[in-house]
Amino acid sequence: MTSRSKPAAAKKNPSPGMYKRVKDRDTALNFKLHKYRSGLEIALSAQMLKVKIPFEYESLRLGFLQPSIDRSYTPDFILDNGIIIEAKGQLDSDDRKKMILVRKTFPNLDIRFVFSYANGKIYKGSKTTYASWSAKNGYLCATKSIPIAWLKEDKKPFNFK
Repeated sequence: MTSRSKPAAAKKNPSPGMYKRVKDRDTALNFKLHKYRSGLEIALSAQMLKVKIPFEYESLRLGFLQPSIDRSYTPDFILDNGIIIEAKGQLDSDDRKKMILVRKTFPNLDIRFVFSYANGKIYKGSKTTYASWSAKNGYLCATKSIPIAWLKEDKKPFNFK
């Protein structure tokens, strides 16, 4: 068998060819010092240096909040005793994220999963099963049918807070 060499990692600095466009030595040193991210940034820097306009490059970092996205969750079944049953054949990454957010938003809701196969892996090659993911994230789960004990549990208040 022949071994394959790994492709070279992408360079974070601009390519050496970007420096060749610059004629004077001070401007070239400025480009290397600041490690611009694109050819356009190099060109704009060169323009400002040429006309002797003072500037700073990436000297400010502004934090911001991404606007929230209104989403909804529709439970599959709500038992008379207040238990919410979510039936899942597979629990993909988006569903897992959604259910974690639902748990954080409504910590008092009693949501439980019934999986086609609770011991199935959450994705190919994973060591994590649906059952272990459920336990880790505060959910009870079962395989293929709702346990009789869940059906016979005492009624709980349906609390949306």
